[in-house]
Amino acid sequence: MTATTSHRMRPLLFGTITASLISQLHATPEKPNFQDDVFPLFEQSCNSCHNPDKAKGGLDLSSMPALLAGGSSGDVVTPGEGDNSYLY
Repeated sequence: MTATTSHRMRPLLFGTITASLISQLHATPEKPNFQDDVFPLFEQSCNSCHNPDKAKGGLDLSSMPALLAGGSSGDVVTPGEGDNSYLY
């Protein structure tokens, strides 16, 4: 490739990179899931008191079924309605 050809390809390369970066900005973010996004937070901050062995307040946060079962005070989450969930 000559210097002239290389110089002519710069705008094409720049345009391709720019378009790629812009498309990444507008990409739909992945929907969070319990195992990858929520459980690690519970494990770090909550599970020392809210686990199957201790379950303070009757609340076990060690699995999705346990979370959905709620605690002594009732439900803590409303599936699909984060704003209406007690943990929100």
